[in-house]
Amino acid sequence: MLDKQLISPDTKYDPSAIRFLATERWDLRTFIVFDMLHDSYDPDKAHLPGQDDLPVISVFFGLKESASIAGRPITNKVNSDIRAIHNATGPGSRPPFLVDHTGGKVPFYTNPRNSCTASIAP
Repeated sequence: MLDKQLISPDTKYDPSAIRFLATERWDLRTFIVFDMLHDSYDPDKAHLPGQDDLPVISVFFGLKESASIAGRPITNKVNSDIRAIHNATGPGSRPPFLVDHTGGKVPFYTNPRNSCTASIAP
């Protein structure tokens, strides 16, 4: 990502600028979300629409690797899913979050912020 100038070169010298937010596991894919250089992040409000929206860089690992600035649909999906995870895990919850759908598992949350949560799906 440094090579493609998708992140600041200063980031590699400031590990506190990177926050591990979530891992979402599916049978064929794993999604990992980091918050990089986002100073205004507030986990107490991150479940609210329009709060803590992140710019998204898509990074794919497979037979070949690629990294690019994500388009609006992927950016909206990532931010919506992160909001849903913050909502589902309840008041006072803090990242990093793990959501595991492998083997057909359906995550269950005992203390959501509200009973109407957005769906978390690929």
